[in-house]
Amino acid sequence: MAGILDIYERLEIDARKFAQEHKDADDRMKNILETAFLFGEQHVVTKIMKHFMSKEKQKTMETKQLKQYTGTKQVMAEPMDELAAVEKGFARKNEDNHEWRQGYHVQYTNPDGSAYDSWAPKQVFEQTYRTSETFLDRLKIEYDEVSDRLAGLSRFLDKNVEEVADQIGIAQTTLLYAQRSYMKEYADILSERIEIIEEKNKY
Repeated sequence: MAGILDIYERLEIDARKFAQEHKDADDRMKNILETAFLFGEQHVVTKIMKHFMSKEKQKTMETKQLKQYTGTKQVMAEPMDELAAVEKGFARKNEDNHEWRQGYHVQYTNPDGSAYDSWAPKQVFEQTYRTSETFLDRLKIEYDEVSDRLAGLSRFLDKNVEEVADQIGIAQTTLLYAQRSYMKEYADILSERIEIIEEKNKY
């Protein structure tokens, strides 16, 4: 009996691991099931097939239910290297002995108002967050966001106009060209406001 259980556990672990690491597990699953047949363990085959049929059905249902969300979160942060963060309890211990990294101590505010402290590597943090301490900081963030959207829109509209019209229709194409014009003016105004504030801050 112990041998049968060992076979099942080995096959199930192998199957689960592969299914998690690969999108298309058909060939590998076939080999696993053939191995079970060789051992004459029909109940093993049945259990594995039921397990993966259930998982596949559940995965399909989860995928259909998932929607894309975009969120914004404000945090408090300060530069802090990983060693200091570990000593303060903000980061996990360096169990794999990797090289100590630069980063940030990050403080989140929970819905109940309490604070939660964590640590993030420098590159990860700076790809996600921008300084927003002052009005000028926030104005620069707004300018960069508008500029990024304007650049994306321009890349789309810089295709052949007939190709764009075929893709989204004449009405939408006309409106997008007008939108690009207004977004350009918007970005120019933000840029001028930033220059005025920066010039004033010099004195």
